[in-house]
Amino acid sequence: GQVRLSFDEKAHSYSVSDDAVDEGEPFLVSSVTQILGGALAKPALVQWAANMAVESVSKDWLPGVASDEIQISAALRKAKTAHRTVSKEATDIGSLAHDYIEKFIRNEKPELPINEQARNCCVAAQDWMLKHKFQPLDPERKIYSRKYRYAGTLDCPCFVDTHLAICDWKSSKGFFPEMALQLAAYQAAWQEMGMGEIRRRYIIRLGKTDGAFEEKMFDHKTFRRDLKAFLAAKTIYERVRELDEHLNANRRKSEKDS
Repeated sequence: GQVRLSFDEKAHSYSVSDDAVDEGEPFLVSSVTQILGGALAKPALVQWAANMAVESVSKDWLPGVASDEIQISAALRKAKTAHRTVSKEATDIGSLAHDYIEKFIRNEKPELPINEQARNCCVAAQDWMLKHKFQPLDPERKIYSRKYRYAGTLDCPCFVDTHLAICDWKSSKGFFPEMALQLAAYQAAWQEMGMGEIRRRYIIRLGKTDGAFEEKMFDHKTFRRDLKAFLAAKTIYERVRELDEHLNANRRKSEKDS
């Protein structure tokens, strides 16, 4: 009753009312994914986006075929947003699989997706859950760290092989370091809320295109190091935002004075 966490789904933002802060006046808090996305560079994504642009151009410009100015301009505009088009298609496959898994965990007995890639992801997830005696607790649980002031949404706190754990389903082509930091942040908030000590963190990778399945488990031995790294990223993220706001304010003032 001391802290109230609110989530705006449309804006995908979290706000908190804390009786111990400013007489309970609501304030915005950053999410775990916002912090990691804003603080950590992703060079692999940059190269991937460049590859998508090149691939788009190669389809529109054919050897021996002349192109006029309008055709060239159209091809370049298309190449600029090629990564967004491909990313949207991949997100749709991941969303189908994630939606099915969420309903399956809630025992809603959903129909498997017709899409082959999404279906493969779902079947792989089912097999893993059955093998490890998976028992969900509270899917899509909103959590908040009062100590460090960040919020987030857990895919699924659960029991795996009788161990209290958290699982995060990822439709991706591989594992990335920030995934471990994300789960450590979730674990810290969960435990701070008095929900029990997490013994294991699982990243469940569901292949975007072929239904390939991999699991990566992190136990309590790496928790402190991963949390420390997340908090360092949070410090960088927040300071950069402060500096950005300060510089923008100075620029606006200069423009107004001139």
